[in-house]
Amino acid sequence: MTLNRRNFIAASAALASAPALGAVSAPGETDVAIVGAGAAGIAAARKVAAAGRRFVLIEANDHVGGRCVTDTRIFGVPFDRGAHWLHMPDINPVAKLVSRSGLDLYPAPPGQKLRIEVYRRLARLRDLKKLDDFRQELRDRYGPPPEAVEWLLRTTEIRLLCVRWQIASIRRLANDLVFTYRNADRAKQLSAQSRGRAKVVDEKSIYLRLKSEDDDSPEGLYRLLRGVLNPQQNG
Repeated sequence: MTLNRRNFIAASAALASAPALGAVSAPGETDVAIVGAGAAGIAAARKVAAAGRRFVLIEANDHVGGRCVTDTRIFGVPFDRGAHWLHMPDINPVAKLVSRSGLDLYPAPPGQKLRIEVYRRLARLRDLKKLDDFRQELRDRYGPPPEAVEWLLRTTEIRLLCVRWQIASIRRLANDLVFTYRNADRAKQLSAQSRGRAKVVDEKSIYLRLKSEDDDSPEGLYRLLRGVLNPQQNG
């Protein structure tokens, strides 16, 4: 089996967390409380377990691995919301888990170097203006981007809009898009901006009901999210 960051991280997160999570202590019998089951939290849990201490590992999200997560729910196609590749494998502790997993780790093909650079540039972007500049730079240098690159640009756009609105995650639940928000005031502003289509339903969730006339293809969902999160730029 060949391996890139996307399909390896799911396996390695489970592999890394399994022995540590299995050692969680009963209530009232905890020496260490670890908040967050990302890479650092999982590593800490493994160290604590190896030392024979009792611990509890607390994670608010519905997955372990932190930013290393591949989402297949929003657009109906897999895309990475965080890490994509294993860099510097000689010193990368995640790469050391390969030998335990039975998976293969291989260098990125030469033709993928540009793609890796695109990943790196997108990961550093913090505002929409710089994203627009980068999109234009790619078009000027290479012409119209292929579909895979265009989706990288689009998912980065949605990520930056989520940061603006302090939205932690978006997932699809039946006929609703469910936004998990961090700031109640921003959630109310988003609901008002959408003219009530995005409804605040509790202290952490906004529901956006898909209408029968909505296009629920990946393209349609992207345009819907863009229209709700950034209506002045939608079109």
